[in-house]
Amino acid sequence: MPMVVAGVLGAWSTYGNITAVFHRKTAAFGVIAFGEGGAVTLAVVMVALTMLGQATPHLVRAGVWLVPAAAAATGAYVARNGAESAVFAVTPLSMTFAAEGLALIARRLFQYRTGVDADAQRRNERRAMRDAATLHKISWHGSLARHHASTRAKWWHQAAVWRLERTLRPTTATAAAQLIAVHDERVVRGAAGVLDAMYGDAPATAPELPAPPQQPEATPALDAMPAREQFVLDAHSDDALRLFEEPATPAAPQGPMRPAAVVQKAITPELASAVDDALRVVATDENMRLLTAQEVARQKGVTPGTVRSWVHRNKLTPARRDDDGRLHFHPNDVAELD
Repeated sequence: MPMVVAGVLGAWSTYGNITAVFHRKTAAFGVIAFGEGGAVTLAVVMVALTMLGQATPHLVRAGVWLVPAAAAATGAYVARNGAESAVFAVTPLSMTFAAEGLALIARRLFQYRTGVDADAQRRNERRAMRDAATLHKISWHGSLARHHASTRAKWWHQAAVWRLERTLRPTTATAAAQLIAVHDERVVRGAAGVLDAMYGDAPATAPELPAPPQQPEATPALDAMPAREQFVLDAHSDDALRLFEEPATPAAPQGPMRPAAVVQKAITPELASAVDDALRVVATDENMRLLTAQEVARQKGVTPGTVRSWVHRNKLTPARRDDDGRLHFHPNDVAELD
């Protein structure tokens, strides 16, 4: 209501000022239609877009200020003296304040009811697009800084990375809070290290983890089987699952043959449980964990592409391939590389 009253009073004052100069009502109505009328139209557009959850275009917001400013310039030009010029100039600007106030209240009401601020979302999206372009430039300069042949070029690209890093900033309050938490943690950790070095205190040792439970060396089902039927579980799951596959070239029997039904009966239930135990051992034992191509590359100081070339040349045999097509290697096979 105060904004509407201010706009109406401003239009009435402009009408009286122009009528006093030209002594014609049509001239006064023309100035009001352009200044206050244009500002009212743009204000209605701003309020309608805000209530629809859309951001206000920059052209509309600029028009809310430029149209009354043009009316103010007209009033200052037709004034007969300096005092009238000042009064005629400030009168049309009341419509600008009324329009901006109505738009602000509408935006806050819509944000309170829905939790959505369209203008803030538009600003964050544009900032995110700029930051994405900056990250692309940082990646490009960082790659050249690592792999360029010239030392001077490496230095220049590294400096470009640092310059671009200064332009990045968090786009949301959540990201800012997380960055502050990380910064505080690093500050506390650094202060603790400085105090330990100052007073000669040894850093606290990490608590020892409890030893993993001992796994049985053999299961009754495997002990009951003859020597030719006992299988050795390998470190990875693919070899363990091969226990259920029929061997291509069976070894020559060393003792009396057992019926197939008896062998199948002895293998299926107990051996499945043994395989599950072995798979759990593989999953929990750190020494038996398979390595990815990236981990092998870091250990050997090469790129993942070099590791894949070793696979193509049969220099390194992968232990298994997961559902996504990623290769996994046994640590013993990696250790045997030259």
